[in-house]
Amino acid sequence: MSSADIIDVITAILTAMTVLFAFMAYRQSIEARRNSSFDAIFTQLLASFQGLFSNDIVKKTRFKQVRLIVIGGESVSVKVMESQNVFLNFCNVYRYCFERKEKQFTVGEICKIWKDFSNALVYESDFLICFKYVYHTIETISSSELKDLDKKQYIGIVQAQLNLDVLFCYLINQIAVTNGKGNDFTKFLRSHNFFKNLYEDNDRYGNLASESIPSEVNAIFIDSKCEKVIRRRTCWSWF
Repeated sequence: MSSADIIDVITAILTAMTVLFAFMAYRQSIEARRNSSFDAIFTQLLASFQGLFSNDIVKKTRFKQVRLIVIGGESVSVKVMESQNVFLNFCNVYRYCFERKEKQFTVGEICKIWKDFSNALVYESDFLICFKYVYHTIETISSSELKDLDKKQYIGIVQAQLNLDVLFCYLINQIAVTNGKGNDFTKFLRSHNFFKNLYEDNDRYGNLASESIPSEVNAIFIDSKCEKVIRRRTCWSWF
């Protein structure tokens, strides 16, 4: 091979590398613009999200009626503290109903407790829209063109905005909305461990979820590692 041929080969290689680098830079710029655009949308969503949960209306609990029909057609007197937020009061009502029954709920009973509590609220729509907005925010992340690692980070940010009272409410909300059946959205929640902190909460909600919710329904929302934790808790509760 002559020196001229060698120069031609080197030139071709350099040209190919230049094109490759230019293409990679172009792809990176597109991805950067896409992420920047999503960041702007997500920031707006998060601002509205925080506004809903900090609304004075949901910081207190007001019922239209004193009694709720909760399970088995029985009219149960429900004690709530109006000065407490509506999320904590739902959790207390749910626990109270479970302690009265003293055994695991059916999906129908869980749905009924959620519906009866929501319907009894003076500001029912303000309570329910909080969970609709959680769904909308997560669905926006799920349907985006972000990489899975980036989606996990955004989901983590959303989850961090919810304390365990709200997270438990959202779990029951999802059971009520789906009637205890999985779908693409619940699969996304499960794959990103959205309820992991809830099920690992040994003091309050982990045991409540594992003991009151059917195991096949819990399996819709948690990964296999958490399922083992629940099975272990359930076994110990027999003694």
